Amino acid sequence: MRIVFAALALCMLSFAVGVVGDLSLASPPGPSASVAIPPDAVRAHPLPPLPHTAAAEAAPIRRVHAWAPRQKPRAPLVKAEIKRDPDMAPKVEVGK
Repeated sequence: MRIVFAALALCMLSFAVGVVGDLSLASPPGPSASVAIPPDAVRAHPLPPLPHTAAAEAAPIRRVHAWAPRQKPRAPLVKAEIKRDPDMAPKVEVGK
């Protein structure tokens, strides 16, 4: 139980130190690096026009399924036998 309390205390301490560290910053830091793309850099070509839906040929709709739903197998109706508890069964008296 002491380990659980120690772990919980360390988590809370770490959280509190992080919050204090965030609040101690006067202003958020600026970007650490800026990248300028040179004007003569190789650029990607634009994408070709996409085909319209009206021009595309529709695939035929298959209505026949590869599998057909089956009936669940039914267990045959069996009459249950009464299970007798040997401790509760009538005792046979042995001749005296």
